[in-house]
Amino acid sequence: MCRRWPGHGDHLRAPVLIDPRPDDVRTELRRLDQRWHELPLDRASSGLPQVYAVAADLAARVRPGVALPKLGPQAVIRQLQVVAWDACAAGHTDVGALLADLRRGLA
Repeated sequence: MCRRWPGHGDHLRAPVLIDPRPDDVRTELRRLDQRWHELPLDRASSGLPQVYAVAADLAARVRPGVALPKLGPQAVIRQLQVVAWDACAAGHTDVGALLADLRRGLA
């Protein structure tokens, strides 16, 4: 018979993550992702600076002084999703409005 002590195996359990993003942010990220994938490559390439500017702004709020790498049109939306998560986790409340404005600008 194997006896276990308190805490045995706790390091093997996955941490429970709570999504810090409000509903409006999740909705706008989903809409942006869908819209981005519907754009022809030339339109996506021309919209890339707008997406990068919002992502860089959000990243600067969380980690000032750290430059956000410029990614291509295939990965920039994923990058935006990550920095939006970080900004929401840091307590920024205007992320949804920024994303909505970005999405409208890509239309």
